[in-house]
Amino acid sequence: MNYPARLDSPNATDIISDDEVTLSLQYSTHWDSLAHVGQRFDIQGDGQLRDVYYNGFLAGRDILGPTAYNNGDATVRPEDSGARHLDVQTIALSCVQTRGVMVDLDAHFGRTGKVIGYSELRHVLDADRVIVEDGDILCLHTGFARMLLEMGDDVDRERLFNTNSALDGRDTALHDWITDCGVAAIAADNFSVEAFPAQVASM
Repeated sequence: MNYPARLDSPNATDIISDDEVTLSLQYSTHWDSLAHVGQRFDIQGDGQLRDVYYNGFLAGRDILGPTAYNNGDATVRPEDSGARHLDVQTIALSCVQTRGVMVDLDAHFGRTGKVIGYSELRHVLDADRVIVEDGDILCLHTGFARMLLEMGDDVDRERLFNTNSALDGRDTALHDWITDCGVAAIAADNFSVEAFPAQVASM
């Protein structure tokens, strides 16, 4: 929880939260909430970057993990961890029912590792006459899951992670389109809906 990606790469700006269990949640059906990935951002306009999530919820206060990361130091904390805001637990109170819309990125880009921005996505939508409407769940087929199954017990991690398409999480035109079209959720068969690691953000 609240792991600063800058500990792995000095140019990285993401702060990442994931529940930890005995299997990777990223390789099974799961829902990511808005507390999944945050950003270092000058939320108060005072020139100081802070670890925050969607709408300014703070890492370490609103999103708590079993380990606190401060200036490169990791401190294990005994208190309960979890999202105090932005979680998805209320989704279990009633069913999710809506229209699913499939976008076949694999059919258009194959195993090229293409990072898909708004212009590429728009091209696929237009070519396949796909209409995305308010409340839809956008389903992206990248071929990642099929490739993983084809590899069986002999997984070539480098080939797997470098040959499947993913969305460009830094493309502001794509952000705007997602907001404007009103999709309720985005699903994909790959490791991460957006390309990982993300491109370095301009500060």
